[in-house]
Amino acid sequence: MTKGFTILKSVCLNLKCLNVTVCLLNYKSYLVKGTRLLRGYMDTILKTPSHKRCSLCQRFFIPIKSDQKYCSRCTGTKKYYKPKPIRKAKCKACGGAFETRRVNQSFCNDGCRFTFHVKKKWTEKRCGYCKRLFKSSKDYQDYCCTGHYIKAKHKRDHENYTRSKEQ
Repeated sequence: MTKGFTILKSVCLNLKCLNVTVCLLNYKSYLVKGTRLLRGYMDTILKTPSHKRCSLCQRFFIPIKSDQKYCSRCTGTKKYYKPKPIRKAKCKACGGAFETRRVNQSFCNDGCRFTFHVKKKWTEKRCGYCKRLFKSSKDYQDYCCTGHYIKAKHKRDHENYTRSKEQ
């Protein structure tokens, strides 16, 4: 068997051609004229309304849609979208310059992002119950511990209860 004969046989089997023997018999007459006619032969025999030739790899395939131009192997390799331009940005955490394609990227890497968000701003506050100084990283924290928060809450609730009873 010649190389062209094997190629045609694999193409016929790949396209699920039911008449493989007829294709192979007709191919012998084209083989004498040269391999240049092999592509023309495959176009005439296999080019039916249900088969198309891929624009990139020149293989025959059965299209899923009528306007399909590429086979399933070439569809993933074709670039459909134009890449966004590279822009220079400044990192919020370390202040270093970096390049990115994203518009909303603020940090040069995950380490900088993590340290920026974890970094706490400690402030000194006075406890609302015992009046001692304590450090807190939360703006809404008014008590040095949970116990003092609960005691202050009970005191407030008792004052509100006695005030409502007097009225």
